[in-house]
Amino acid sequence: MASLDETLLPPVNWGGASRYARLFGGGGPNVTLARARQAVTDVEERAHRAVAMVSDHSGLVLSRQTTIRAVDRPKWSAANIAGLRELAKEVDLAADDDESFTANMAGAQVGTLLAFLSSRVLGQYEPFSREGGQLLFVVPNIVGIEQRLNFNPGDFRMWIALHEATHLLQFQGVPWLREYFLELVRNVVSITDTGNFLKEACQRLSKNEPNDELGLLGAVAGEEQRRHLESIQALMSLLEGHAEAMMDTIGATEIVSVETLRRRFNRYRSNPGSVTRVIRQLLGLDVKYSQYLAGKKFVDDIIAAEGIEGFNRIWDGPDSLPTLHEIRNPSEWRERTGA
Repeated sequence: MASLDETLLPPVNWGGASRYARLFGGGGPNVTLARARQAVTDVEERAHRAVAMVSDHSGLVLSRQTTIRAVDRPKWSAANIAGLRELAKEVDLAADDDESFTANMAGAQVGTLLAFLSSRVLGQYEPFSREGGQLLFVVPNIVGIEQRLNFNPGDFRMWIALHEATHLLQFQGVPWLREYFLELVRNVVSITDTGNFLKEACQRLSKNEPNDELGLLGAVAGEEQRRHLESIQALMSLLEGHAEAMMDTIGATEIVSVETLRRRFNRYRSNPGSVTRVIRQLLGLDVKYSQYLAGKKFVDDIIAAEGIEGFNRIWDGPDSLPTLHEIRNPSEWRERTGA
């Protein structure tokens, strides 16, 4: 394991991160208090129903009770800071409130970044908090999208809940998945030079160079690092594609306007504004969108060929997971795993 100053993540003043997230992370659509409270109750109720639906359809079963919370933007940021703090401990990075200049700067950057993301995230399964993971829904953002895209609120909330419920069941229904993901993160963190990454990433942005398929980190990574990044990319494509497939498959029978939701939402997230586009490139969020597309095609192809039972052998162990190449070529995964 590399020393702390050789890794991607510097020491972080987590208290400072919380302050910056609260400072920049408020806001939301203009709604009455009564409507906001009703939305919170409705989102949480639909999320509980979604977990049961996805479990029945996917065959994945919860291993324990999980907290489901409808939150505002500052509370989402606070939950993620708590989760990141625990993640830092699990990958052998310092997680104390270091008061050094470097830690204070990192805290400001983490808090500001989370404040930005908190205005865009709709839902999330956060797997690293001390509570053993929690399912979060950012109600102001959900209501804002409903208003902006003229969605039926009940349909949209259930649709988003199906996606996030799938992530919950992935991490809780597959016993080895959480530790496998942590090991992938450890592998990348241990061989990443923070200063070199940031310098080269900024240079690429300033020159408007096209993004690497593995994001900005992939553009400056060495051979060993790319292998680890490809494993993470393949896993995230699978998990996101599986969630997308569940929300559309179950939605086809449970949500009247699912085709409208998919068409308008895809158009919305594929056409960000100019400022948002630059930030998405820097954070690798444009790569995340491609994960949805490639992963969903892979999952749809396997389920169409073999049904959900045949697909579920993917959860037998790490060796059953598709490579990044196999994500793009599902028939090769089927041949390798004995279909």
